[in-house]
Order: sequence, then structure tokens, then C-alpha cells
Amino acid sequence: MCSCHRLAPEHFLLVVNAANIEKDYSWIAGQIAPLGDVVAVNASSRYALLALQGPAARQVLQPLTGADLEGLAYYSFTHGEVASVRATISERAIRARMDSRCSSRRRLPIACGWPS
Repeated sequence: MCSCHRLAPEHFLLVVNAANIEKDYSWIAGQIAPLGDVVAVNASSRYALLALQGPAARQVLQPLTGADLEGLAYYSFTHGEVASVRATISERAIRARMDSRCSSRRRLPIACGWPS
């Protein structure tokens, strides 16, 4: 599975399954090579992913962030802080085996670490 976030008109963040990073990166790099002035960068080592899933995901995450999670549209994302760590927060409904319950995902630079 892959999530694609459009950060700017010509800047995208793709989040792929960790088991497929090299395979997916190689495929993407091969597909864009003929296009010319396009670059793919594997920045996986700079990020960590924390998935908070289930019917209470928003209620658990909301006290840790100033981002408006209730206003976050389906399959959208926002930038903000979670527990004082800069993060990209995305929201999507989990359909398979989750009965359309909500999911919040948090992407953060590994260098920031996690508060102990």
C-alpha cells in the first residue's frame, strides 16, 4: 500500500510499505527517468511512522496536537506538532475489517526522536 501526499504543485511525498521501499523506489525512479527534470529521493531513513487506529483515534490524538483533527477531510493531511514534535498528520478511513473507523497517522523526522 502507498499513500501519496501533494506537498506543493510539483512536490510529492509517497509513503510506501516498509517491506517494499527499495522495490517501489526502484520502480518509481525507472518510471520518471525518461521525463527529464524530475528527481526521486528515497528519504525513508529520515522518517518514522506511527499509526494510531481505531474508533477513538482522534480523541486519543487530539489532546497531543493543536491541529484540528475533526476538520481534517477524508484522505487529507496537515502539518503541525504532536507532543511537541513536528509532524505530518494524515487522516483516512480504514475500510477493510475496520468498519470505516478512523485512522490517524503521524510522520515525523527520526532525528527529532520521541519524548522520553
